[in-house]
Amino acid sequence: MKFFGEFKDNEFEYNGIDNERIVSRAILIDDNFNVALIKIEGLDEFGYRNYYETPGGGVKDGESLIDACSREIKEETGYTSILIDEIGYVIDYYNLIKRKNITYYFLFKAKSKGDKSLEEYETHLMKEIKFYPIDECIKLYEINDSSKVGRIVKNRELQILFEAKKMIERLKNEIKKIQER
Repeated sequence: MKFFGEFKDNEFEYNGIDNERIVSRAILIDDNFNVALIKIEGLDEFGYRNYYETPGGGVKDGESLIDACSREIKEETGYTSILIDEIGYVIDYYNLIKRKNITYYFLFKAKSKGDKSLEEYETHLMKEIKFYPIDECIKLYEINDSSKVGRIVKNRELQILFEAKKMIERLKNEIKKIQER
């Protein structure tokens, strides 16, 4: 799997790292190749949050990266989904909670919409899920400088969105070729 880099936390004071988390995240596309983003907004230990993020979260013991990603998509967006391809991974740090994340990204296709099942803290922060054209997603991330944690997320996910854009363009071209036959 392609490695997209290691991103240090320059937003919060470094007090050591004492835990590591494996995370699985999705670039979730709809039938029109738009990408799902979750609007994060609210106040918590990181301060005021106001940014976009891709669906995903921690991998549970005994769970594969793919199963975790599929579960997180369902919990956070309500969509069942199918895996299209792997994208890559990043390593990033959250100094405030002394954590190192190893985050794996996958390209998924949304299928049917159902109910979300958010945890309590997620209901407080996750305001809406909306699908955007990939170029608009990239623009939303490029201007995402409104909060310290928002800048951390921007650093982690912007490179992934650029790679996802290439993958989405290839998918569109493959489908176009099939339709022209």
